[in-house]
Amino acid sequence: MRVRVLGLAVVFVPVPEAAVVSVRVFGLSVMFVVVVRVSAVRVRVLGVPQVLVRVSGRALMLVPVLSVQRVLVPVFRMRHVVVRVFRMPVMVVRVFRLSVVLVRVLSGADVFVRVRTGTHVLVTVLGLAVMRMLVLGRSVMLVVVARVACMLVVVVRVSGVLVVVFGVAHVLVDVFHFALVHVPVYHFALVNVLAASVTTATTAASAATTPTVSVAAVGAMASRMMIGRKISARREVSMS
Repeated sequence: MRVRVLGLAVVFVPVPEAAVVSVRVFGLSVMFVVVVRVSAVRVRVLGVPQVLVRVSGRALMLVPVLSVQRVLVPVFRMRHVVVRVFRMPVMVVRVFRLSVVLVRVLSGADVFVRVRTGTHVLVTVLGLAVMRMLVLGRSVMLVVVARVACMLVVVVRVSGVLVVVFGVAHVLVDVFHFALVHVPVYHFALVNVLAASVTTATTAASAATTPTVSVAAVGAMASRMMIGRKISARREVSMS
């Protein structure tokens, strides 16, 4: 069987054979999705690039998040557009070479993240608290993320049929006490990282080892870049 890789894409429904079971845990609705796990390995047969597919079973757990309307990105330059995927409203936020997609699923929300390499990551928010307050007479939204789980999604073509590949690689992101403050002042997105401890563990299906990458330095660099504009914006607010 010859499989040709078309590219990476974000699709909520992984495979038609998925089974969904909804239960309640501590009063919270939890959706268990049992899908077919597919691992793809790219090889060359007689000079022709092909992909070998391995299928196994896997169960996913999606915890719905209530009342999530938008994504706050801790950067100054960003563009967003509202589109529809499978008749669901989706907001795509383009930040430099990073795209964040927020999809409303039932009463919750799943976030799709695309990095510059073209990899799409399905981010399931397991704990999210949203609180509004007033700072200097302006509305501020405080978002506290407790834990985030990610999984890679790949779309390939098998005998002329598009197939979503799950489990090519897994990404686990644990965020503890990560607070974002969004202050809309003169079109600036002021973000104050109160306390962040981020650890990213990436497990590749075709690799025997599990590399671990710490991204705490990235958050520190972003915080230093925001200091200048944050101070200038606060001065403008105080003067007004």
